[in-house]
Amino acid sequence: MLEAEEHGAAGDEAARLFSSFLCRRPPPPPNDGAASSDAPNPPRADHTERECLGHRGAIYGLSLSPDGGRLATASGDSTVRIWDAESGAAEAALGAPRGHEVLRVCWLDGSSVVSGGADGVARLWRRGPGEGGPWAAAATADHAFGRRDAGGADGAGGQPAADVPQIYALQSLPDGPGGTRRLLSAADDLVHVWDVRMPEGEKGNGSDGGGRFSLAASARIAADGAAPAAVFGGEARNPSATVYVFDACHSPRVGLLAVAASDGSCRVLDLDLGGDGPSFREMGALRLPPDYFAGRGGHVTSCAWDAGGTCLAACTAGGRVLLWDVNPDERDAGGGPGADGTGPPRRMRPRCRAIMEGGHVPGRPLFGSAFVGSHLLLTWGGDGRVCLWASSRESRAYGVVTSPLAVLADRPHYPVYALGLAEGGRGGAGGGGSSLLLRIVMGGGDGEESFIGTPVYLYKIEEVGSSTMAE
Repeated sequence: MLEAEEHGAAGDEAARLFSSFLCRRPPPPPNDGAASSDAPNPPRADHTERECLGHRGAIYGLSLSPDGGRLATASGDSTVRIWDAESGAAEAALGAPRGHEVLRVCWLDGSSVVSGGADGVARLWRRGPGEGGPWAAAATADHAFGRRDAGGADGAGGQPAADVPQIYALQSLPDGPGGTRRLLSAADDLVHVWDVRMPEGEKGNGSDGGGRFSLAASARIAADGAAPAAVFGGEARNPSATVYVFDACHSPRVGLLAVAASDGSCRVLDLDLGGDGPSFREMGALRLPPDYFAGRGGHVTSCAWDAGGTCLAACTAGGRVLLWDVNPDERDAGGGPGADGTGPPRRMRPRCRAIMEGGHVPGRPLFGSAFVGSHLLLTWGGDGRVCLWASSRESRAYGVVTSPLAVLADRPHYPVYALGLAEGGRGGAGGGGSSLLLRIVMGGGDGEESFIGTPVYLYKIEEVGSSTMAE
C-alpha cells in the first residue's frame, strides 16, 4: 500500500484512489538498493471498468458534460460520439468530413458540444428538444481564414490546403453579456475567443442551422526574442519559424490563459473578458534554461491550472512535468489595466517549484495533466501510463520529484491522448449511501483498427462508509 504518511493530505487522498482504482506501485528508482527488478509487483486492488466501444480510430479528445452525466469523444475516425457516462451506452455518432481526424471536443452546455479537427474547422453540435432529441450540426467556424483551395472545407474538390491549421485546443469560457456563450480555441500560432450564438427553437440542421460563431478576439504567439529557440520542425518544414500552440487553458478564477508553445515555453496571457469585449495581454513566458532539456524533448505539449489559478502544470515532449507557482496580481488590486484599457499590465512572480520525472517512460511525450482536489495531479502520455503525483507544497512537491505516488494505468499499446475527470456527485444506484468521489474517463489507442474498435475506458470511484470501490 501507499505510505500515506509520507505525503500528508496528498497521501491520504492518493491512498483512497489507490485502494479503488486499477493501479500498481511504480518500480523503485534505479540504484537505490532495492530488491531485484524481477520481484513481483504488489497485488492489484480488485476493480471493474466499463468500456465504450464504437470508434474505429484513436481517441484524441474527450470531455465530460457540466453535470458529469455524458461524455463526448473525438476520434481519428472522423466522428464525435456522445455516451452516457454512467452506463457507457452510446447515444449519438456525429460525422465530420471523412478523411479528417477530429482532435478536440468540449461542452458549451448540457446540450451543445463543439468539435475541432485536422481540417481547421470548429463545429457546433446541438441536441434537439427532449431527453432523447437528435443531435445535428448547427454552425461552423473556419480557422483557415481564407487559406483554402476552391471549394471550402467540405466541398468536393475543395480539400484543405496543406497549411490549413489544425485545432489543438477548445475550452468553454464564462458567458459574455446577455448570456452569450464563449469559446476558446487555438490553431497554428493563434488563440481565439469566439462568441457563439445558439440555434433558436428546433433549428440545428446543417452548417447554417441557426447558430453562428463570431470572432471576438485573437492573439498571436510570437517567437521570444529574449530567449531564441530552435525552429520547431526545422527550417525546411517551418520556413516562417512559426511558434505553434499545442494547448491553451484558461483559469476562470484569475482570468489568466496559459499556452503550451512549440518553442519550449509556456506563455501566460491576461485574458480580460469584461469591458467592451475580450482582450489579451501577454504577461510573460515560463521556461527553464534552454540547455536543460537539450536533446530530451523540451517543447511543451499541454498545460493545466489548479483550481485557484496560482499553480500551473506544464507537460513536455520528453516525459517530464513542470510545476510553476505563478503568483499573479489580482485584476482588481491595481495590478491590471483600467476600464479604458490603459494602465500597467498585471504582473506575475513565477517560480518553477518542481520537476516531476521517473513515472513515465523517458523520451515519450506527455499529452496532458489535471489537478485532483487540493493536493494531487494526474498525468498521462504516449507510454500508456496514467501517473498520480503529489502536487502541493504541503505534500512536499518541490525540487526534482523522481517517483509518482502511484501508476493508475499502464497500457503500453494504448497511448493515452486524453483524460477527463469529474469530482463529486451521486453514487451508483445500489450504493446504499455511497457518494461519488471521482469519475475518470480515458481515451487513446494506437490508431490500428480492430474488429471491436478502439475502447474508451470509464472508471467510477465511490465511497461507501469508509471503503472505496470502482464500478
